[in-house]
Amino acid sequence: MSPRRVVLLTATYPWAPGEEFIAPELSHWVRVDADVTIMPWRTSEQRRDIPAGLAVDTRLDVLRRSQWRRSLARQLVNPSVWAEILTSLRSGIRSPGALWRIAVPAAAAHLTSKALRSFAREHGKIDVAYSYWFDYQCLGALRARDVVGAVASRAHGYDLYEERSIDGRLPFRRAMVHEVDLIAPISTVGLTYLRDRYQAPSSTSTTYHLGVAIHDGAAPAPRSLDPVRLISISSLTDVKRISLLIDTLAALAKRRPGRRIEWSHAGDGPLAAELHRAADALPEQVSVTWLGHLAPAELTAVLDDGPWHFAVNTSSSEGVPVSLMEAMERAIPIAATQVGATAELVKSPGGVLLEPDGTPQEWALAIDHALPRTLDPDFRAGFRAEVIANWNQGTNLGGFVDAVLALA
Repeated sequence: MSPRRVVLLTATYPWAPGEEFIAPELSHWVRVDADVTIMPWRTSEQRRDIPAGLAVDTRLDVLRRSQWRRSLARQLVNPSVWAEILTSLRSGIRSPGALWRIAVPAAAAHLTSKALRSFAREHGKIDVAYSYWFDYQCLGALRARDVVGAVASRAHGYDLYEERSIDGRLPFRRAMVHEVDLIAPISTVGLTYLRDRYQAPSSTSTTYHLGVAIHDGAAPAPRSLDPVRLISISSLTDVKRISLLIDTLAALAKRRPGRRIEWSHAGDGPLAAELHRAADALPEQVSVTWLGHLAPAELTAVLDDGPWHFAVNTSSSEGVPVSLMEAMERAIPIAATQVGATAELVKSPGGVLLEPDGTPQEWALAIDHALPRTLDPDFRAGFRAEVIANWNQGTNLGGFVDAVLALA
């Protein structure tokens, strides 16, 4: 029996930036009996290394650059596009931008299906088209059923939750959930949403967590509450609300004027200069370290160097924050906004969870009250135990790869 042929549809991977969480999954694909080809929508100047035995095909990017306008024009006579437009109008969505946000993914899906057919003419029928996003890549695979045996897709955040979209509606999802052979949200919160919002069949929808690598041992625990050491890990963008964290540090300093606070942030982004200026205005008892972007091994070293009382996440929107998993795997307690699947990750071991509209004063109060517990090794060990039990990258990713291959 010849190896099964799998095409993995990505946004940019293996080109940078983004989609870093695909990398650990690839190590599981090279271990199975399959010919796997990665097909990105877009390439860039910086290509990342991939494991030997996997192939990369750039024909979709070539089509995107050469036929985008033509594909977009074709959507004017696409019945499924007009059906989505009529549904949006009935829902009260009438802005010209909403029509654009229907036509664009339809055009991208058209080019994706065209690329898959071209690939199949050269290499033979595709046993499984696997889309990393529940978006135009998945829709394109479904439109190429004549050359694709089965279609599988993950579902994360922006591609799943309609409330995060500009119009409060994501086109084509209600049809897609009934056509895919496997739709795999990365959290149970996402699975519930998928079934309630889009009526996804239980027979083809199930949760497959991502996860993090499990290392030996744990980061050291602090021995006192002076200084209080906090770390945050995120891009410096609006949705991450690092400005709220800076205001929380000011409020925490006001509550405990004699206590030193040391805050480090790992990550970079477009708001860097603005946030650096805001942090410069913090009281003298608060010291700030900007670590910039860190490679995975560098981040693990920083987490181990601690000791950290809390890893803090003030984001207004999340899927499942892998950065918090990484901290928990090192036995670092969590203080986070209760959005997305964060509670699914943090609640069981007793982390600090705050509502999305929590004020800096409320954040400071909650962290201050919970600080004594962070000295307890058993309390800290609970966070690591949660990750080992439910967010073990090796177990979760291997199980997902097996499930996708079983569709062939």
